[in-house]
Parts: sequence; structure tokens; C-alpha cells
Amino acid sequence: MVLLLGAINAPPHNETNIDAQYNAASVSAPMSPDERIADYTLGLDILTLMLVVVAAFQIVLLLRSEDVAKTSAQAALKSANVAERSLVDVERPWLIVSDVHGVDFLEVGKAPNFPVRLSNSGRSVAIMRQLSGGGKSAQSVDLENLKMSSFELADLLGGAVPPGKMATGNIKIKEPMSQTTVTELQAGGAIFVLRFVLSYVGPTGGPYTTAVCVKWDSKSGQFVGYGGEKYNYIT
Repeated sequence: MVLLLGAINAPPHNETNIDAQYNAASVSAPMSPDERIADYTLGLDILTLMLVVVAAFQIVLLLRSEDVAKTSAQAALKSANVAERSLVDVERPWLIVSDVHGVDFLEVGKAPNFPVRLSNSGRSVAIMRQLSGGGKSAQSVDLENLKMSSFELADLLGGAVPPGKMATGNIKIKEPMSQTTVTELQAGGAIFVLRFVLSYVGPTGGPYTTAVCVKWDSKSGQFVGYGGEKYNYIT
């Protein structure tokens, strides 16, 4: 009986040893100072990398914002320039050559005068600055190399043309007409070309240019347009 109780109350040595081993394995050894420093350094590196990524993203956003702002500013400036030019074009003077006469220019020994009529279809006064022109009689005329001489402003308009008004004047050619030239022109064996360029300004800007090129038509007895858009234009 006593032996049986002693056997029953005896401590379970094997079970106690297993629990002790399990508890010992579950408790980790304390970290050394070097390991703690390494972990801290790794954490700082990760945090620094995240800050670098965020900073790079912000820089990209700033650059894009700067590009957008620059593009918007350029667009606004372009719109302002277009608006200014449009306003200038609306308010500027427009000189149009409505007629060039040459009724009496076929006189032998006489330097011809050519009455010219201009009209200002713009909204502001046209102030004359320079008039240059040239005339030549030949079987064929090289317009590009046609000699252009300067005329006094008083020979044409006398200084200015108000808006909605017309003005007349004379373009004078210094060389007199020879008998041969008059005969060839009357017979249609030669052409007479008159080309002139008028430069003027307005209160809102300039200079502006009106260019005209005409030739004498012996059949109609009038000057008609000649040279196309290259020599007949308004800018």
C-alpha cells in the first residue's frame, strides 16, 4: 500500500524536463549593442529613402507646375499681342490707289506727270513718310531691277490723308518723252510701266506700305494693273 502511493506521488521527471527545455528555448538572448545600432541604422536608411522618394515626387510636381505656369503665361502674352495687333489693324489707316491717269503724258519733249488719286479707307489719318517710284518705256521691263527714285511728298499728297477722305497729286518723271518712245507706245511696240511705293504711318503705329505697279494700255488709253500681287500690295 505504501509502495503504491509512493509510486503514484512520485514527480514526473521527464515531463518537467521537457517544459524546462521549452521555456528555455522560448526566451531569446538579449541583443548586443552592435545589433541594436545596426537595426537603428537600417531604420534610418529606410526612412531616408522614403524622404528622398517624396522629395523627388514633389520636385516633379513643381517642375510640371512651372511648365504649366510658363505655358499659360506665354499663351496670355500671345493673346495680348494678337489683341493689340488686331486693335492696331482696326484703327490703322489704309491707303488705296483708286486711279492713275496718264492722258497727257504722250507728249514729245515733255516730262510726264501722272495724276494719282488715293483714298483712306481706315479709321485714322495717314501721315506720309516717303514716296519712291520709277517709270520706264521698253519692249519688256524688268520690274525687279526697275530704278526707283525718291519723290517729294508734296508731289503726291502734301502730307496727310484723313480717314474716309480722298487726295490727289502728281507723280513726276524727270526724263522727257522722246519721239521714238511716243511712237512705239502709240503703236503698241513698247510698254510703259509705272511703279511706286508709298510709306506712311498712323497714330497707332506703322510704318505701312502701299505699293502699286501699272502699265499703259494703248488700246484703252488707260493705266491697268501690272506685275501681280508681288508689286501690288498693302502692308
